[in-house]
Amino acid sequence: MDQDNPPPPPKIVPYKTHLAYVKERRSDKEAAAILEEAVTSLRARRAAGEVIY
Repeated sequence: MDQDNPPPPPKIVPYKTHLAYVKERRSDKEAAAILEEAVTSLRARRAAGEVIY
């Protein structure tokens, strides 16, 4: 190793969760609209008698 010119320290990239990546791509308003669409679809399927696990 060169004492006068040491290598740079390794970059530590923090772990990101799936939710963190989603929040980078979607605004709160977009997320609320997507959630509302999913809930409406789920309620319609339940009202039709479909068994959902």
